[in-house]
Amino acid sequence: MVNHILLLLYIIFGLTYLCFFIFYLYIASVLVFREGQISYKTLLANDLDRMQIIKTGEDIPLRLSEEYKWYKGYVFSFMMFIPLILMLLLHTILINTVGAGTNGAGIIASIFYFAIFAFFRLETGANLAIPDTRFYFILLGVPVVVALLGTIYVLGARKTRLQREQVERKHRQIYGDQSI
Repeated sequence: MVNHILLLLYIIFGLTYLCFFIFYLYIASVLVFREGQISYKTLLANDLDRMQIIKTGEDIPLRLSEEYKWYKGYVFSFMMFIPLILMLLLHTILINTVGAGTNGAGIIASIFYFAIFAFFRLETGANLAIPDTRFYFILLGVPVVVALLGTIYVLGARKTRLQREQVERKHRQIYGDQSI
């Protein structure tokens, strides 16, 4: 009976964590996609300002740091995992220096990845501060999520570029070869 209840708790906890992870990925994907669109629009606006600078010689400030660059999505995505990596490092340092007998060390260090931390401890029923190499399997997902979110950033910029090209094609159909 106790095993069935524990199995049910594992399933509920696992499904809850999976739902939160999927929700996180959805929110992050929407934000990164939108950021790709905004960055590409900034690039286009800066291009218009550059043409204006060439024509008139005015000194117009450009927002160069906000322009689209293909690698920015990957860098931004990786930056989201810095707290996780730091907390894993802190967890390792606290457990190795303070020792496994101090429950607070493991709990404090596991704030950012508490669901996985608690799941492993619920499974073993062991001391929360005992170091466990399974925590580091979390890091295997980092490159996958970074690649996914970085690609979504690029796709956001691509959508904006395709919309711009479609408007230019429509403009040429209506007005001929006059520039926009």
